[in-house]
Amino acid sequence: MSRAEGADGVLNKGEKSSQRRRLLNAMTETCARRGYSQSTVADAVARAGVSRASFYEYFADKEHCFTAALEHYHAQLLSQVQDDVSHHADGEISHAAIRVLLGFARRDPDAMQLLIHEALAGGEDSAHIYDQLLEDTAEIIARAEREHGAEQRLILPLRTLLGGVCQALWPPLHNGETSVHRLIDDIDRWIDSYRCAPGVRAPEPCLPARPQEPRFLPDPPLRAPAPLRPGRRSLPTGDVNSNRRERILHATASVAASQGYLAMTVDHIVAEAQIARRVFYEHFSDKDDAYVAATEFFGQPLLATAAKAFFGLGSWPERIWRASLAVLEFMSTYPAVAHLMVVESFAASEAVKRSVHATGRALMLLLEEGYHLEVTEETPPRASELIAATVGHLLNQHLRLHDGHELPLWLPSYASIILTPFMGTDAAASFIAEQAARS
Repeated sequence: MSRAEGADGVLNKGEKSSQRRRLLNAMTETCARRGYSQSTVADAVARAGVSRASFYEYFADKEHCFTAALEHYHAQLLSQVQDDVSHHADGEISHAAIRVLLGFARRDPDAMQLLIHEALAGGEDSAHIYDQLLEDTAEIIARAEREHGAEQRLILPLRTLLGGVCQALWPPLHNGETSVHRLIDDIDRWIDSYRCAPGVRAPEPCLPARPQEPRFLPDPPLRAPAPLRPGRRSLPTGDVNSNRRERILHATASVAASQGYLAMTVDHIVAEAQIARRVFYEHFSDKDDAYVAATEFFGQPLLATAAKAFFGLGSWPERIWRASLAVLEFMSTYPAVAHLMVVESFAASEAVKRSVHATGRALMLLLEEGYHLEVTEETPPRASELIAATVGHLLNQHLRLHDGHELPLWLPSYASIILTPFMGTDAAASFIAEQAARS
């Protein structure tokens, strides 16, 4: 039993535990299976086998119970990382920490899903616990390396790479695949691809590029159509329906970004779209149905913009640079769409997540050419998945914690995440510096 469990943690399933501990277990299991937004106090009470009155003896509401579970597992996982890395020598410390993460995920996949995914679905406070988990884990590793006299040679912040690992773990865990330990070799090799060789000076950190006018945007621009004038019946029915549907989709993105998925209602969407409530239900069954349609509707111009930037003249790294800029410019220009797809989708339905992941997988296809570069014999087969997960993690953090309008300024950092595993640290750093200087 770990120190965290010995203090006040959740006991392993099957052991006799207090009502509070059973409720924490139940909330964890329910959220992992149904998602935070679809989980209720009634679900936790039924799964724990306690009365509703007992729940409120321990917790004020669902959010309080959820946060208590997150805080417990946060402390438990950090304790295990601290214990394990202290017994490893320089060069093995970060790998040891990754093994702890994967071991934790294998032993308790529900708890790991709570920490790395549902925390981002529960709102600002729970998302902070996720951010802090990455920061604390990176600091434990850095402190252990300093104690061993190690020189930090990663060209990217370790917390960023850890975020990518965590986001790459969620899909298999959510699909019931608990054999995540098989990913260890690929993850180790992938992280090492961002590490300079001993004695080699690490490249200068990737600095934001200079601001410039957007080069790659949809044409025509994405804009909600104007409401139709009352009494105007000269337009064909198909045009009327298309006008209303597009207004609903734009309104869904706007409301999701301003209100958040959890607070968003059909009434909010109807008011933003300036339509009658009955008109909404002529097109969509509920807010999730509209959300899925919005991710598909806006995903198409996003992919088209990235593809137009990519499929042109130049080397593969040059085309990746342009495509990355196109994605960042798109999300910077349409921040409501960016929040819809990258931030609020964590709390939305399974259908929403499938739609968003389909867009991500389509963008991943642009990386395939990188495996054919001469320097890619050491590139792990799952590099594309890890790169995509890391880019998604960093986009989520930039949109939640910073000004989304500044995304294009961080193109060098995103390019470094994408190109380094294929080109090597030196070649990628030189290429990025050259491209940034031309901006």
